Parts: sequence; C-alpha cells; structure tokens
Amino acid sequence: MLAHLADHERRLTVNDLAKASIDRGYEASILDVPSRTITSVFISLQHTHLPKLADAGLIDYDSARGLVTPTDTFEHILPYLESTVVLE
Repeated sequence: MLAHLADHERRLTVNDLAKASIDRGYEASILDVPSRTITSVFISLQHTHLPKLADAGLIDYDSARGLVTPTDTFEHILPYLESTVVLE
C-alpha cells in the first residue's frame, strides 16, 4: 500500500489502496479474491493502518471522504521503501 502511494505521489482513495494491496498480495485477479477478503483489507486499512500512518504524520487521512494524501514527511521514507519493495 505504501509503495502504491509512493508510485502515484498524489491523493488516492481508500478503495484504490485496498485494491493495490490485494493486487500485490494475491496472484489471482481481484475478481477471484473472495469478497470477505476484500472487505477485511478495506476495514483494516480504514480503521487500523491509515489512522496509524496519519498519527505518524506520513499521510493526511480524511476518513469521512475516504481520501489519503501523502505528506511532505512521507517523502522521507521513500528510500526505505525502494530498498525493500520494487516500486512499479
């Protein structure tokens, strides 16, 4: 999810990030991923991961609108992402 945000360097929706997480975590098409898995990823992002990243100052998270925007601080972690994840 962080790599996807880094790839786009712009505001994304929680749906975009959930889909990206599923795409990177499963070899199957998202159409073949069980709906409960998709829901679980979405809820986990929405209620756990995104609030923690916002608290750390890496993103601005508008939970009411479902929008995630990288902050200037996010740029500081990019070298670490590049060393552990192949960015597309």
